[in-house]
Amino acid sequence: MRAIAALLLLSSFGLAQTQSFVRSDGEAASEAPVAKSAAAVSKNVRAAQLPNTPAPKVWDKKLIIIETVVATTIAFDAYTTVNMHRPCVETNPMLGEHPSSAAVAGLFGGQYAATMLINYYAKKSFAHRRWTHAFWMAPTLYIAGDHLRGAINNYAIGCE
Repeated sequence: MRAIAALLLLSSFGLAQTQSFVRSDGEAASEAPVAKSAAAVSKNVRAAQLPNTPAPKVWDKKLIIIETVVATTIAFDAYTTVNMHRPCVETNPMLGEHPSSAAVAGLFGGQYAATMLINYYAKKSFAHRRWTHAFWMAPTLYIAGDHLRGAINNYAIGCE
């Protein structure tokens, strides 16, 4: 314990050294022995002198799980939409009353691709911001909920 206290005491003397700092107005400050804390020294460092921080990791467990949930709900909705029997009709005007498998695959595949792109760029933009880090999931959860509602509706009324 005494050795650690002695080491800390000796290392604190190393902080009191003569340094020349540039003030914000561009003039050199006078050279004087000053003991500064790390917080005080960091205020004098400009952004150009800081090292580059690594980019946030975009493809992580959260994004993969969310994309899997969206793919599952879209696939369930596509299955129930394609397998509708004659008394039931599709209410989506883009697909028509009795959509073909190709029309459903094209529309739902396009929605999934657009959702993936939105998720990637939204997470890339919001991941490093503390108060907005969960906003990238909002469009994805909306799409997943909408397709889940449609699939449950198709399945519950006996159209599947």
